[in-house]
Amino acid sequence: MTTETLDPKKPSETVRITFELRRVVDAVAGQPTLQITLQGGKPDPAIGSMLVGLPTVTGTKVKALVRAGLAGNTYTLRLTYGDGEQVLVEDVLLPVR
Repeated sequence: MTTETLDPKKPSETVRITFELRRVVDAVAGQPTLQITLQGGKPDPAIGSMLVGLPTVTGTKVKALVRAGLAGNTYTLRLTYGDGEQVLVEDVLLPVR
């Protein structure tokens, strides 16, 4: 599986990340979870506050706001969604420059 790398963001920016699940489900029901972990760079003690609120769901799209991060770091955003039959995991990389 290839992990998509998103366009870099600045530490001062808050950006909207969109996961499109159309290829695997007709609609997202329930609340997916989003976890942010450090892929590479310096330890970030504020990593737990990068996600702004909960992800929102519209049809097959899951959107989340992400803020802060340390310049020079790359973060993995992992979306996990289960519909009772299957569990889907989608990762993207977010560089902060």
